[in-house]
Amino acid sequence: KLVLQKQDSLTSVHLQCQRLQEVDLSECESLKNTICDVFSDGGGCPMLKSLTLDSCE
Repeated sequence: KLVLQKQDSLTSVHLQCQRLQEVDLSECESLKNTICDVFSDGGGCPMLKSLTLDSCE
């Protein structure tokens, strides 16, 4: 599980985590749409089951 809540200046994430299953990026207000590339099919986290993006603009 990876939790990076309230990281106001976080704009992107690049991960290669073969066994990561949960990510919480709640209130990371500066994230860009490219975050979808990291967690989509063919991205760096093939085992991901839960991605939380509450209050991300």
